Amino acid sequence: MKGKTRWLWLAVAGMALAACARAGTAATPMQAAPTATEAWQSECLHATVRALEMERKTYSGWLAQASGDQAETYRRALAYLDAALGEYRSLNPRQFRIANVYRYIPGVVTGWYGTGELGQPKPFVLNDAWVEHSPPALLFYAGMSRSGPFYTVVGVPRDDFSALKPGVHYRMVLQPLMPATYPFPAFYVCVEKFEAVEK
Repeated sequence: MKGKTRWLWLAVAGMALAACARAGTAATPMQAAPTATEAWQSECLHATVRALEMERKTYSGWLAQASGDQAETYRRALAYLDAALGEYRSLNPRQFRIANVYRYIPGVVTGWYGTGELGQPKPFVLNDAWVEHSPPALLFYAGMSRSGPFYTVVGVPRDDFSALKPGVHYRMVLQPLMPATYPFPAFYVCVEKFEAVEK
């Protein structure tokens, strides 16, 4: 009888320990799925890094052919872009603020036609826009002129560039991220929403 009692107590103790272990596991907080806002922040951050990399490539190409004061200007631009890339590549998406990157390169670009003001990076709508190849790519739109503004798509929902089909016309909600260096108004943008329109 003693052997059976000991076995019974061991079984009860084992079940109690298993229950405690399960309770402990259940009590461990699970990582919450990102909210729509957090996912959008992350997409914009990835798109901003992409835009900074594209600007860096542009200035590197210009520096290779420049000399004197012009070369020094391009070096300043590259120093700014390298610092920005270092910051944004390691930034938590929750800390990302578009307003912090929506500006001209300090001491290098002062704006178009003598203006240095960009205003606020507010989303806007284009009712008929399309790309001619998969992003990152220049965005074409109804009423587009040779003097811009020009928009380069560097971000799309869920980072799924294949969702934006070349040649298909869309109604788009665009979020400007940062200006691109160009003789006319030009911006890197993230597509917030888009839907195909009949043509």
